[in-house]
Amino acid sequence: MTDAIETLRARANARPGDPVCRARLALALPVGPERDAVVARTIALCDLSLELGAISAVEEAVALMRSDEPSPWDILAARALIHRGKVDEAEVELSTIVERYPRNVDARTWLAVLSLGAADPQRARLVIEPVAAESPDAACCYLQALLAVDQATEALEFGKAQLQVTPDDARLHQLLGTAYISTGDAGAAIAAYSESLRLDPAQRAGHYNLATAFAIAGSMPAALGVVDAGLEQHPDDAQLVALAQKIRAQLEPSA
Repeated sequence: MTDAIETLRARANARPGDPVCRARLALALPVGPERDAVVARTIALCDLSLELGAISAVEEAVALMRSDEPSPWDILAARALIHRGKVDEAEVELSTIVERYPRNVDARTWLAVLSLGAADPQRARLVIEPVAAESPDAACCYLQALLAVDQATEALEFGKAQLQVTPDDARLHQLLGTAYISTGDAGAAIAAYSESLRLDPAQRAGHYNLATAFAIAGSMPAALGVVDAGLEQHPDDAQLVALAQKIRAQLEPSA
């Protein structure tokens, strides 16, 4: 058995980005810290593989591990279906997980994401609400759902509370900025969007939203400065290009 494990370990080390090799090693290892670490690494590699489009590798790793760790591997299988465009099948998988594990944060988060994508924010809110405060992803998903159903005041209350838990989450500040805009507080929105951009300067939506907030507040030169800074990073962003043209047209003296 030790020789077999060493062979699997050598294969995994030779292919450090392959989740299938890690899954095989995880299954061969005895219960303990090393096995836990290999399982965690396998999940991380599956996440990366999905982002890179290596869906078949994820599905093979999931097939190996699914009987051993049903909940996280079922979620990965559902995410692979999403990447293949099989959204209805993914929704069935995720709904089944939620039925089996009602407090499963990842399953509820992905199910809510699908509902938001299907323009059903009310369902998304109901799905994510029971676990909204249990992870940063769940919290942001809940805020999106609240904003989509015109519950900006509730979104502000929840978002402010979440800032005490994850003060450095750029997405959270971005969503709070949108909630402030919805409640008519452009000044607070500018502060929230600015903090979001400070935490994540590369985000595309950040510059557009901050510029819009400055424009609403009547600070058109500041808005243009933000747009220009955004275009330096994302020169092909159609929204920023259009907003820059609109602001410049307003700043130019009338003929």
